[in-house]
Amino acid sequence: MSTATGTHSVNMATLGTGATTTYQIRYTSSWATDVWQSTLGDHTGGGSIGSGRMFVVNASTTAGEFYRRTLTNIVQGAPINASLWIMNIDTNIAANNGKNLPNITVKFMQGTTTLYSYNTGDIPREAPGSTSAWKFFKSPAVFIPTSNANIELVLVNNAPGGAGNDLAIDDIIVYQSFCDTDN
Repeated sequence: MSTATGTHSVNMATLGTGATTTYQIRYTSSWATDVWQSTLGDHTGGGSIGSGRMFVVNASTTAGEFYRRTLTNIVQGAPINASLWIMNIDTNIAANNGKNLPNITVKFMQGTTTLYSYNTGDIPREAPGSTSAWKFFKSPAVFIPTSNANIELVLVNNAPGGAGNDLAIDDIIVYQSFCDTDN
């Protein structure tokens, strides 16, 4: 696998996401088709190859933050929910036995303070081409912001890479729920 030249931080704003990642841009080598899910496309497109975009991560050898996006226009007192789809792109074959499984913590932060977080737990490998490879994760509870200050959505990889821990992420959705309680 070759690494693109440039910085270790990639600004994904050019894709319209406003997000950044600390991971390097990498080009996939031919070996990946033998051990990664190669027949599935992004989650939004229903798994059709070439039908959309997804964020594919070959995890750093050191566990830690790998995605950050600023959430603006926060409404104080309105509950925030979040969900995303994650796929362990390592397939469930003998060659992948013993490799690290992705395990992600989703955090909502202001500065260095974590306002709310939840964990996916280990994300299992599936058979090559399995339609069950995409796994849905939603915050188990909502949290209610106490101010209208911007909040950072941060994804933290809890497992080291270099031996597995390869994943894809799609359909990150963060929204606030508004209810009229006084008519």
